[in-house]
Amino acid sequence: MKTIILVPYVASGESNEVPVAEAKFLHEEHFKDASYKQILGTGLEGRLYIKGDVGLYIIGEGKTNASMFTTALLNDKEVVASDTKFVLFGCCGCAKEVGVVGDIYFVAEAVDGELGHHADAREDGSSSNHSWYPNESFARFGYVNLENDCLNKAFELVKDEKAESSENAKLFMAKSFNNEAWATREPKIMKAASVTADSYWKGNFDHQNAKYVADTYKCKHPFAATDMEDIAVAQVFKNYNLLDQLLIMRFAVNTDVFMADQNPENLWGEGKGSFDSTSFDNFDDAFPVVTKRATDILIKIING
Repeated sequence: MKTIILVPYVASGESNEVPVAEAKFLHEEHFKDASYKQILGTGLEGRLYIKGDVGLYIIGEGKTNASMFTTALLNDKEVVASDTKFVLFGCCGCAKEVGVVGDIYFVAEAVDGELGHHADAREDGSSSNHSWYPNESFARFGYVNLENDCLNKAFELVKDEKAESSENAKLFMAKSFNNEAWATREPKIMKAASVTADSYWKGNFDHQNAKYVADTYKCKHPFAATDMEDIAVAQVFKNYNLLDQLLIMRFAVNTDVFMADQNPENLWGEGKGSFDSTSFDNFDDAFPVVTKRATDILIKIING
C-alpha cells in the first residue's frame, strides 16, 4: 500500500462495521466498497480497509489503544511499513489564544501531557498555576519531533489552501471570548505542537498545564492542539525507526477551555444536556464542515 490513514475513532454499531466521526467522509466517499482485513490482536475494531493502494485503519481512542493497534499494524506481514506513508488523521481541541475552530494542524511536535508528576490543585498551597511537574527520567518518552520531509512536503503542498468553519462556530467563539482578535480570525493551516492526554480535558487550569508541558519540552512550534493519541503513535514509529514515514494531521472542532456558559457538570455530569446556549449560537454544525474540509485536503496530499 502507498498510504495508510490512521483514524482514532472507533466504529459505529454492535457489528463495528461502519466507521464514523473522523472517518465518516473517508468511508462514504473513498472506502465504502472497500475490502478489509482484521489485524491480529486488535479485537473487532482494528480493521484495515483497503481500496487500491490506500488503506484506512481504525486505531481506537487513547494512548494505550493507539499504541497497541499501531504496533499490531506495523507487525502485520502484509504491511510493508518501510514502503508506506502513514497519516494519523483526527479531530482535536485548539488551545486558547492560539487556535480557532476550523484550524488544520500539521503536528511538528508531539508531547505527553501526563507523563511526569501530577497533584490535584487542592493539594498545592502555592500560587502555582499548574499541577503538572516534570520528571527528567521520563523525558525521553514525553516528546517526539515530527518535523520531517513527509510533513514539510505535505505542508508546502496545501499551506495556502483555505480552512473552513461554520458561521455558528465563528459567532460562538467571538461571543465567548469577547471578540478578541485571536478568537475572531479565520481558520488556517499551520504547523503546531500537540499535547496528548488520555482524558478529554477542558478548562483554564488544564490549559495552563498543557502550556507548561509544551514550554518544559521547549517546543519550537506553538502549542495549538489537544488530542488523545499523537504522542503514543509517534513513539511507536520512533521505536520502529519509521518517523520519516509518519504525518500527523489534526483539525480543530472545539477549544481546550469552556465557552459561554459551559461547565463540567452540564457537559459531562448528571446535568449533561442542560447546557443553555440561548444567548449563543451552538456550534455543533462545525464538526461536519471542518471534517469534510480536512478530509479534502488529506486526499489532495495522498494524491500528491
